[in-house]
Amino acid sequence: MKKKMILLAVLVLCSACFANDPNSTSVLIPYEGVRTVRAVVIDFARYLDPNSLVCDIGCADGNVLAILSRLGFRVVGVEKNPLEVRRARRRGFAIRKGDVCEVGFPPADAYYLWANHLDASPIIEKIFKDDMKKLFVIGHYNWVYRQFFKSKGAIEYRTETHLGTFTWLVWDRR
Repeated sequence: MKKKMILLAVLVLCSACFANDPNSTSVLIPYEGVRTVRAVVIDFARYLDPNSLVCDIGCADGNVLAILSRLGFRVVGVEKNPLEVRRARRRGFAIRKGDVCEVGFPPADAYYLWANHLDASPIIEKIFKDDMKKLFVIGHYNWVYRQFFKSKGAIEYRTETHLGTFTWLVWDRR
């Protein structure tokens, strides 16, 4: 049972695995995991200003964008995987194709980064280089990122779900 829960947690925390509904053809995880991701996104959305434009960095097929859009936020994504870009665009989302460090950050009020599925170091460097004074929400990150962001003033939050506790950070550089 423990191995199954660990595997489920790993799959849940990969943004490419998010799904909008249990009938989606892109579902790679059990629907219970999708409910958990939705709970985390809804929880952190409370810290965003109403009608904010939110950019999901590494948005995959746009599932986090869909959740945020349903909550009333304007959304845009950045994704480098061409297949995921096509999927997200078919769903009606504005997607900047490419690596955010190469194509740049689209204008937005807040940025969402699920930091565990990619090397966030270049993105963090670009945030400092461009001196971006924005709100950043960082979901599922490793210990090194946690220490770094907390040393820069990020506040850690926790969301309790039926699958356990998920932590995420709000890093307000405004």
